[in-house]
This record gives sequence, C-alpha cells and structure tokens, in this order.
Amino acid sequence: RDPLWSRGLGDVYKRQMQRLPPKESLRIQEIIHRHECEDAEAAAAMPGAASLLHFCQLQGWPTVVVTRNSRSVAALKLQRSDLQVDKLIARDDAFPAKPDPAVFLSLFNQYGLTANRVIYVGDYIYDIQTARNAGMISALTYEDNLPEFANQSDICIKGLTALERWLTLHQKNAACLAT
Repeated sequence: RDPLWSRGLGDVYKRQMQRLPPKESLRIQEIIHRHECEDAEAAAAMPGAASLLHFCQLQGWPTVVVTRNSRSVAALKLQRSDLQVDKLIARDDAFPAKPDPAVFLSLFNQYGLTANRVIYVGDYIYDIQTARNAGMISALTYEDNLPEFANQSDICIKGLTALERWLTLHQKNAACLAT
C-alpha cells in the first residue's frame, strides 16, 4: 500500500499542488517520486499474492491493481514482486482517489462485470469504502492484528492464502478485481 494515496489524500494533494508555484510543485513531485522509487526497489509480494492472482486468472477473472503510485513505480513494484495482472491503473490515469468509485465503474463497463459479483481486495478502510461506494464485495485482508475497522468489511480474512481458500469455496458467485 502506498501510504499517502491509499488514505484518500490523492485529491487533496492534487488541489494543494495546483496552488503552488510551478517550480515548487515540481520540486515536491520529484521528492515524492524519489521516495516511491526507493519503496519500489524494496518491493516484495505479500505472502500468497502470486498464488491468488494465478487462481483468479485460471477462473477467467480479470485482475486489476489500482494505485495512487505513478505508473512507472507501480510497474516496477509488480516486476520486483514477480506479479502479473491484467490491468494496472495508476495516478497517471487521472481517476479520482479512493474512496471515489469512478475507476471501478469504468472497469465494470470495460470488462462487462456486475458490481455485486466483484470482490475488491484491500487492507485499509478506504478500500472498504471504495468497495461500498461502487457496490462491490469488500474483502479486507490483514497479516497481524485485526484492524479496528474490520467490522465494516463484507469479508475479513487473515492473509491472501486464506482468501484464496475462501474464493475456492465461493467461486461460482464471484468475479475478481485485486488492488
């Protein structure tokens, strides 16, 4: 998860950057890009991620990563993690930040999906809110401690391996988008 963007600050960030003189805005964007690149260089897949994506692909379900990182940084993270998805949507694609559902409404149309059959996988409250705003099923995954907002999610599962097991049991009722 990229901390600034996944907390719904993307639109606030954009508005603030537009208010700055161009030189200062560019300086700040370069700092953010440098930090994102450092993070991407150290990227590793979450346990169970590759298997889960492979399972979804075997089902014929589209797999999509939606991030507020830049496209180049997000692609580097996927490459470093040795993960392949059908589609990558980054902040360069100019969709509003989570929890705005616009990006997912566009994906439903593109893939011919029904929102209530799509499982949105995330690990933060804005992921749950985005799923709710778009009419998707929210699947909150966590690794260590159950988050305090877990009760707001439709499905709450410890780890991606457990989520894959859950999907195996419920695959007839779902299509899958991963974030």
